[in-house]
Amino acid sequence: MSISYSKLNKLLNKVGLSANALYLKGVITEHTAQQIRKGSPVNIKHIASICRYLNVPIEDVVEVIQEDQSE
Repeated sequence: MSISYSKLNKLLNKVGLSANALYLKGVITEHTAQQIRKGSPVNIKHIASICRYLNVPIEDVVEVIQEDQSE
């Protein structure tokens, strides 16, 4: 299983923001912005903060990708 922030990145592009902009606005920490850019997991409290700031449900921000179980 892996975490994808592609939906968040598309949404941020649409509204003219970036993960760094969310950090600069105080929505998330600098470390969280770095983790999002790397595609690494972040604490759910940071995801919730992004959702509140952008006024969107969690499924518009993060996606869990199931990896092929047959490998």
